[in-house]
Amino acid sequence: CDRTRLTALDGLRVLDASTTWAGPMCGCLLADSGADVIKVEHPQGEIARRSPPFLPDSNPPVSFMHATVNRNKRSLALDLRNAEGREIFLELARRSDVLIQSFRPGTADAWGIGYETVRGLKPDIVYVSISGFGLFGPDHDQVGYDPLAPRPQRLDAIARLRSEWSENADASQLMPIDPEADPVAENYAWGLVQKLGGSDYLEPSAKDLDIEEELVSMGKYAVPALVRGLKYPPGFAIKRSAICRALGRIGDVRAAPALGATLRDPVLRVAGWAAWALEGAGDPASLPALRRYEQRLQTAIGQGILPADFGPSDRALMQAARTRLALGDDSARNTLAGLLLSADPFTRQVSIDALQRRYGETRGYDPEGDLESRRSAAALWME
Repeated sequence: CDRTRLTALDGLRVLDASTTWAGPMCGCLLADSGADVIKVEHPQGEIARRSPPFLPDSNPPVSFMHATVNRNKRSLALDLRNAEGREIFLELARRSDVLIQSFRPGTADAWGIGYETVRGLKPDIVYVSISGFGLFGPDHDQVGYDPLAPRPQRLDAIARLRSEWSENADASQLMPIDPEADPVAENYAWGLVQKLGGSDYLEPSAKDLDIEEELVSMGKYAVPALVRGLKYPPGFAIKRSAICRALGRIGDVRAAPALGATLRDPVLRVAGWAAWALEGAGDPASLPALRRYEQRLQTAIGQGILPADFGPSDRALMQAARTRLALGDDSARNTLAGLLLSADPFTRQVSIDALQRRYGETRGYDPEGDLESRRSAAALWME
């Protein structure tokens, strides 16, 4: 991991005592974002080290799974079942901000490294416990991983789906495989998405802009990776904004559901880019989410809490209304007509352009005209 530049989680220390995939992947994402993650394993190594396939020419053999989810971590071997190992582990926990463990419920307590013990040493510790069936409930003490966790419910659901399929469906309803799908290109695009800046406080760098351009140049092959990237948490505002811009420029309807969900992003400028991108995605099913987003904007404007870095409020409303109109919502015409009287020249120009594109006329409106002529022409749009 490159530690020469500031990253989102610089200064955060994570003690990772988890195994296999879920817990190590949690630590991996934190490490990728700059946290100092210390991986603790049994002296014989955790089971993932011995799970094929293995990296070519590695000696001793190193599994792909282990190398993937334990990258960017420091590591040490401890036997947590004896006093010496437990003492070292607790000292590391005292110096850490986050602890991740994936032992069977009750095991950590039995070894003397449970939450109450660790909290006594580090009161503000974030203690993450991962197990197949949760910490409570009738099956909590069973051993298992996520695919098995709700096994009875899943089996019941599968049975019901099979029954429904046999009675009401046929092969014509199967989604066809995309003959032009390119897994290699999609994996490459995901690598680019991971490299995009993620800070909520920094402007995109020149490198970020270059990556964004490369993703756009990949077109539809980048869409799966970009949609996946929108699952990064809201704190990755620069990354999520860049993803929205790229998706908007590519213009692929597959991105619409993820972009619609991004309209709820707590960082309004990210939600704003999602509203812009939805115009390119072109899916009318996004309209309810856009209307809720526009109401959110109006509330923020009315309460005077629109962030300063979001830009003029009229532009924000214009963009949401323009996208709605482009997707077939003619009620957006009234919003755009009102914005023809905006004090912002850019808002006026884009508003009349959107109306002209939809209805094929300007009704005599000139965005550069004097206020009285603009009022007269705008009134024709409000009729």
